[in-house]
Amino acid sequence: EFPFELGVVEVTVSAGEERLFCGFVHDLTKQKESENELKRREHFTNSIIEASHDSLLVTDGEGHIIRVNDAACQKFGWMRSEMLRSKIENMLSPDSRQIYREEVQRCLKRQKPKKAQEEIQCTRLDG
Repeated sequence: EFPFELGVVEVTVSAGEERLFCGFVHDLTKQKESENELKRREHFTNSIIEASHDSLLVTDGEGHIIRVNDAACQKFGWMRSEMLRSKIENMLSPDSRQIYREEVQRCLKRQKPKKAQEEIQCTRLDG
C-alpha cells in the first residue's frame, strides 16, 4: 500500500454514448515522508525548548508574545494561555520597557545592539 491522490474527470466522447470516467493517480509517498520528517524535527525542537531551564519568550515586532516555554511561565508566574495573549512589556519594569523597545528597533533596522546583552528588570504577575 502507498498513499495517493485520486482525481476523477468525466470524459464525453459524443452525445448519447455511455458516460466514461478517467482517474488520475498521483503517488504521495515522498510528500508524506517529507511531512513526517518535518513533524519529527518540529517535535525535536519543541522538546529542546521545553526542556530548557532558561525562560524562553518569542515575540513579534510589536511585542506580542507568540511562544513561551514552561520555564518562562514558572519564572513569571503566568499561565501559558495568559502569556500568549499578552505583550512582553507587561512583564518588564517601566525603565526596561524603553530598553526593550530600543533593542527591537535596532533589530528591525538590522543594526548591531549596543551590547551583546542588555540587563533589564522583569516583574512577576504576583509582583
